[in-house]
Amino acid sequence: DAAIQAYQRAVDLTPLDHARKVIYLKDLGDALRTRFGKLGQVTDLNQAYNAYQQAARSPSGHPLLRFEAALAYAELSSEHSDYSSALDAYGLFVDMIPHVVWLGQSIQRRYEEIRSSVGDAVSAAAAAAFSAGDVVKALEWLEEGRNIVWRQKLSLSTPVDDLRQQDPKLADKLESLARALDAAGSSATDGRVQ
Repeated sequence: DAAIQAYQRAVDLTPLDHARKVIYLKDLGDALRTRFGKLGQVTDLNQAYNAYQQAARSPSGHPLLRFEAALAYAELSSEHSDYSSALDAYGLFVDMIPHVVWLGQSIQRRYEEIRSSVGDAVSAAAAAAFSAGDVVKALEWLEEGRNIVWRQKLSLSTPVDDLRQQDPKLADKLESLARALDAAGSSATDGRVQ
Protein backbone atom coordinates (compact mmCIF):
# COMPACT_ATOMS: atom_id res chain seq x y z
CA ASP A 1 0.00 0.00 0.00
CA ALA A 2 2.82 2.40 0.89
CA ALA A 3 4.65 1.62 -2.34
CA ILE A 4 1.52 2.25 -4.39
CA GLN A 5 0.94 5.55 -2.58
CA ALA A 6 4.55 6.59 -3.25
CA TYR A 7 4.36 5.65 -6.93
CA GLN A 8 1.02 7.47 -7.28
CA ARG A 9 2.51 10.56 -5.66
CA ALA A 10 5.49 10.42 -8.03
CA VAL A 11 3.11 10.13 -11.00
CA ASP A 12 0.98 13.02 -9.75
CA LEU A 13 3.97 15.31 -9.18
CA THR A 14 5.74 14.57 -12.46
CA PRO A 15 4.82 16.63 -15.55
CA LEU A 16 3.27 14.68 -18.42
CA ASP A 17 6.20 15.28 -20.78
CA HIS A 18 8.93 14.39 -18.26
CA ALA A 19 11.06 11.44 -19.38
CA ARG A 20 10.89 9.72 -15.96
CA LYS A 21 7.08 9.73 -15.84
CA VAL A 22 7.08 6.45 -17.80
CA ILE A 23 9.16 4.82 -15.07
CA TYR A 24 6.77 5.95 -12.34
CA LEU A 25 3.69 4.87 -14.30
CA LYS A 26 5.14 1.45 -15.07
CA ASP A 27 6.22 0.95 -11.45
CA LEU A 28 2.74 1.99 -10.30
CA GLY A 29 1.20 -0.48 -12.75
CA ASP A 30 3.51 -3.27 -11.53
CA ALA A 31 2.65 -2.58 -7.88
CA LEU A 32 -1.09 -2.46 -8.58
CA ARG A 33 -0.86 -5.66 -10.63
CA THR A 34 0.93 -7.39 -7.76
CA ARG A 35 -1.64 -6.22 -5.23
CA PHE A 36 -4.45 -7.33 -7.54
CA GLY A 37 -2.82 -10.77 -7.68
CA LYS A 38 -2.78 -10.94 -3.88
CA LEU A 39 -6.14 -9.34 -3.01
CA GLY A 40 -8.18 -9.61 -6.21
CA GLN A 41 -9.60 -6.08 -5.98
CA VAL A 42 -10.98 -4.97 -9.33
CA THR A 43 -10.06 -1.33 -8.65
CA ASP A 44 -6.39 -2.35 -8.54
CA LEU A 45 -6.80 -4.11 -11.89
CA ASN A 46 -8.45 -1.06 -13.48
CA GLN A 47 -5.81 1.29 -12.09
CA ALA A 48 -3.04 -1.02 -13.34
CA TYR A 49 -4.60 -0.95 -16.84
CA ASN A 50 -4.67 2.83 -16.67
CA ALA A 51 -1.07 3.18 -15.47
CA TYR A 52 0.29 0.79 -18.12
CA GLN A 53 -1.73 2.42 -20.87
CA GLN A 54 -0.54 5.92 -19.90
CA ALA A 55 3.07 4.70 -19.79
CA ALA A 56 2.80 3.03 -23.20
CA ARG A 57 1.23 6.14 -24.75
CA SER A 58 3.61 8.55 -23.05
CA PRO A 59 5.04 11.25 -25.33
CA SER A 60 8.47 10.89 -23.73
CA GLY A 61 10.53 8.35 -21.87
CA HIS A 62 12.73 5.50 -22.94
CA PRO A 63 11.16 3.38 -25.71
CA LEU A 64 12.03 0.11 -23.92
CA LEU A 65 10.05 1.17 -20.83
CA ARG A 66 7.09 2.21 -22.98
CA PHE A 67 7.36 -1.13 -24.79
CA GLU A 68 7.43 -3.05 -21.49
CA ALA A 69 4.40 -1.10 -20.27
CA ALA A 70 2.53 -1.86 -23.50
CA LEU A 71 3.36 -5.54 -23.13
CA ALA A 72 2.25 -5.59 -19.47
CA TYR A 73 -0.98 -3.81 -20.45
CA ALA A 74 -1.55 -6.37 -23.23
CA GLU A 75 -0.86 -9.36 -20.98
CA LEU A 76 -3.11 -8.04 -18.22
CA SER A 77 -5.88 -7.21 -20.69
CA SER A 78 -5.60 -10.63 -22.28
CA GLU A 79 -5.88 -12.35 -18.89
CA HIS A 80 -8.62 -10.23 -17.31
CA SER A 81 -10.50 -8.19 -19.88
CA ASP A 82 -12.55 -8.41 -23.02
CA TYR A 83 -11.05 -8.95 -26.46
CA SER A 84 -11.39 -5.33 -27.58
CA SER A 85 -9.25 -4.10 -24.66
CA ALA A 86 -6.69 -6.81 -25.33
CA LEU A 87 -6.56 -5.90 -29.03
CA ASP A 88 -6.04 -2.22 -28.18
CA ALA A 89 -3.27 -3.16 -25.77
CA TYR A 90 -1.56 -5.51 -28.22
CA GLY A 91 -1.87 -2.81 -30.89
CA LEU A 92 0.13 -0.47 -28.67
CA PHE A 93 2.69 -3.22 -28.16
CA VAL A 94 3.08 -4.00 -31.87
CA ASP A 95 3.42 -0.28 -32.66
CA MET A 96 6.29 -0.04 -30.14
CA ILE A 97 8.36 -2.89 -31.63
CA PRO A 98 10.28 -0.74 -34.15
CA HIS A 99 11.28 1.63 -31.35
CA VAL A 100 12.84 -1.20 -29.36
CA VAL A 101 14.46 -3.21 -32.13
CA TRP A 102 16.20 -0.42 -33.99
CA LEU A 103 19.28 -0.51 -36.17
CA GLY A 104 21.33 1.66 -33.81
CA GLN A 105 21.61 -1.26 -31.39
CA SER A 106 24.21 -3.95 -31.64
CA ILE A 107 23.27 -7.05 -33.59
CA GLN A 108 23.44 -9.13 -30.40
CA ARG A 109 21.11 -6.74 -28.58
CA ARG A 110 18.60 -6.78 -31.45
CA TYR A 111 18.47 -10.57 -31.41
CA GLU A 112 18.11 -10.61 -27.63
CA GLU A 113 15.12 -8.25 -27.87
CA ILE A 114 13.49 -10.31 -30.59
CA ARG A 115 14.11 -13.61 -28.83
CA SER A 116 13.24 -12.47 -25.29
CA SER A 117 10.05 -10.53 -25.79
CA VAL A 118 8.99 -9.76 -29.30
CA GLY A 119 8.45 -13.21 -30.80
CA ASP A 120 6.28 -14.67 -28.06
CA ALA A 121 4.32 -11.47 -27.58
CA VAL A 122 3.61 -11.12 -31.32
CA SER A 123 2.29 -14.69 -31.26
CA ALA A 124 0.13 -13.84 -28.23
CA ALA A 125 -1.13 -10.70 -29.98
CA ALA A 126 -2.07 -12.71 -33.06
CA ALA A 127 -3.77 -15.34 -30.88
CA ALA A 128 -5.80 -12.63 -29.12
CA ALA A 129 -6.85 -11.13 -32.46
CA PHE A 130 -7.78 -14.56 -33.78
CA SER A 131 -9.79 -15.30 -30.61
CA ALA A 132 -11.61 -12.00 -31.07
CA GLY A 133 -12.51 -13.06 -34.59
CA ASP A 134 -10.24 -10.50 -36.24
CA VAL A 135 -8.32 -12.83 -38.54
CA VAL A 136 -7.04 -9.96 -40.68
CA LYS A 137 -5.46 -8.28 -37.63
CA ALA A 138 -3.95 -11.62 -36.51
CA LEU A 139 -2.32 -12.10 -39.91
CA GLU A 140 -1.19 -8.48 -40.01
CA TRP A 141 0.56 -8.80 -36.64
CA LEU A 142 2.16 -12.13 -37.55
CA GLU A 143 3.40 -10.57 -40.77
CA GLU A 144 4.78 -7.57 -38.86
CA GLY A 145 6.66 -9.90 -36.51
CA ARG A 146 8.04 -11.91 -39.42
CA ASN A 147 9.09 -8.73 -41.22
CA ILE A 148 10.99 -7.51 -38.17
CA VAL A 149 12.93 -10.77 -37.93
CA TRP A 150 13.78 -10.71 -41.63
CA ARG A 151 14.81 -7.05 -41.58
CA GLN A 152 17.14 -7.81 -38.70
CA LYS A 153 18.64 -10.83 -40.46
CA LEU A 154 19.17 -8.82 -43.63
CA SER A 155 20.96 -6.11 -41.70
CA LEU A 156 23.52 -8.41 -40.07
CA SER A 157 26.26 -6.47 -41.74
CA THR A 158 25.11 -2.98 -40.96
CA PRO A 159 26.76 0.04 -42.56
CA VAL A 160 28.20 0.87 -39.13
CA ASP A 161 29.91 -2.53 -39.00
CA ASP A 162 31.35 -1.93 -42.47
CA LEU A 163 32.41 1.57 -41.46
CA ARG A 164 34.06 0.22 -38.29
CA GLN A 165 36.35 -1.93 -40.44
CA GLN A 166 37.46 1.15 -42.38
CA ASP A 167 37.41 3.81 -39.65
CA PRO A 168 36.69 2.66 -36.05
CA LYS A 169 36.74 6.21 -34.64
CA LEU A 170 34.19 7.46 -37.14
CA ALA A 171 31.97 4.42 -36.47
CA ASP A 172 32.12 5.11 -32.73
CA LYS A 173 31.24 8.75 -33.37
CA LEU A 174 28.27 7.75 -35.56
CA GLU A 175 26.96 5.30 -32.93
CA SER A 176 27.39 7.93 -30.22
CA LEU A 177 25.42 10.41 -32.32
CA ALA A 178 22.65 7.83 -32.90
CA ARG A 179 22.40 7.20 -29.13
CA ALA A 180 22.32 10.95 -28.44
CA LEU A 181 19.54 11.46 -30.99
CA ASP A 182 17.55 8.59 -29.46
CA ALA A 183 18.04 9.99 -25.97
CA ALA A 184 17.06 13.48 -27.10
CA GLY A 185 13.94 12.12 -28.75
CA SER A 186 13.07 10.21 -25.57
CA SER A 187 13.55 13.11 -23.19
CA ALA A 188 12.69 16.24 -25.15
CA THR A 189 10.03 18.11 -23.24
CA ASP A 190 8.31 19.72 -26.19
CA GLY A 191 8.91 17.10 -28.89
CA ARG A 192 11.90 18.93 -30.40
CA VAL A 193 15.41 17.56 -30.34
CA GLN A 194 17.46 19.75 -28.03
